Amino acid sequence: MKKLLILAIGLAMPIFSFSQLSNFDLSSYKLPDITINKLDFTFDLSGEQSALDDQINSNPNNRSKKNVWAQTEFNYYRFRNKSNYQGSLSVDYVLSGSLEWLINREDTMDLKKSYNSDLDVNSQNKFYFIKDWFIGVDINFHTRATNWYGQPSRYAFFSIPVQVGKGRIEPVEDSRLAIYILEDLQKKSLLLRLPDNQEVLQIAAKISKLRKKRFFDHRIRGIYELQSMDSLLKGMELIGESDIQYFTVLSDNWGYSSGPQRWSGKQISAGINTWNPNIHDWKSEEGKYELGLLEYYFNELIFSPMVQVRWEVPVNLHWQKSFSLSSVYHLTSLPEIKYAINNSTKPWLSNWENDINYSYYYYPNSRTTIGLTCGGQVNIVNNPDEDGIHWLTELRLAPKLELNANYYFSPQLRLNFKYRLNYGYDRNSAYYYHDDSPRTRSNFFHNVRATLLYSIF
Repeated sequence: MKKLLILAIGLAMPIFSFSQLSNFDLSSYKLPDITINKLDFTFDLSGEQSALDDQINSNPNNRSKKNVWAQTEFNYYRFRNKSNYQGSLSVDYVLSGSLEWLINREDTMDLKKSYNSDLDVNSQNKFYFIKDWFIGVDINFHTRATNWYGQPSRYAFFSIPVQVGKGRIEPVEDSRLAIYILEDLQKKSLLLRLPDNQEVLQIAAKISKLRKKRFFDHRIRGIYELQSMDSLLKGMELIGESDIQYFTVLSDNWGYSSGPQRWSGKQISAGINTWNPNIHDWKSEEGKYELGLLEYYFNELIFSPMVQVRWEVPVNLHWQKSFSLSSVYHLTSLPEIKYAINNSTKPWLSNWENDINYSYYYYPNSRTTIGLTCGGQVNIVNNPDEDGIHWLTELRLAPKLELNANYYFSPQLRLNFKYRLNYGYDRNSAYYYHDDSPRTRSNFFHNVRATLLYSIF
């Protein structure tokens, strides 16, 4: 009986150990004072071909179309974390273009070209002063230059949101990685003992500090990081003899140390945003489009009081839930809008915009992420008609369902898959062109996208 009891305890100990590690509270980890830099490169290429066989009064009207589209994107991301400051900087540049060949029944070919060039700069800054209270000052800048089938246009946008709030959202993916490493070592019976919570936090802090270092030579980077982790685990007397199994576990997990992000915390804020977009130099041939728009100059100033709520909960090692709520009331001043067709002006408009999202994510390992998001928008828009006489109140509803998945083929190369289903509902209190009858419109939209992303460093 005594031998059976000892055997049962021996069999139960690994299960108990795994349970202790899996039940580790990821939210207990607080990121140390670090700076992280990332640079990503993305390339998309697609093409399509279509043919139309048409008969008009026994006369053939055959047409065919070929299209090639390409996009290149560079993204630089910098994250800074201190006890009294948390902020990020993102610089994103996208260059895209397309070629389209149209061939009609006379076998004549019409070649059309178009391109877009976009630059986005977003800086988010939270300055903490008393406990979890903060002042947030963000800077957002966007500019676009396009040439759509020979019609050039330019666009610029600038805003500075200012907020006061309470709470802090902490990235906790490094504590997740520490647990993955320890669990895999325990499964292969390579741990001399099970670390306590403080030691897990110590390992996570070391991972965070190692991840902030950047090397263009990935071989040198890998050697340095694995040697540092090996030194830490041996110094804590968690590892005894080093063999090939040990280094396989360490190397496999560490290769994906910059994998899916995890967050923890609650945050609520209120403030005001000022926007100053400018659109100019848009020209088209007269009569080519239904609006008949010849020249368009747009210079507006928007004041937007806002309230934002965000809640991030790492349920356990493999599950994460998120909730966000945003309510913004836009008051828009329109100093000048010129339409070549009637030279009319619109003085101002308002838009109450509400956005809510709830997400649940599953992380089976350090290489895979699967998430489901449900949410939507509710907008109420008030603006005059094109003559500035009749006021239009429009209700817009846009619920959505989104599936987002990531799989890492290597530490630098990952596949992102997105499927999005949207429903849109619009209702105007009065239709345009002095028709007093309301207009109701609804539509379904779904989109599938697969993207390969390669991280340079």
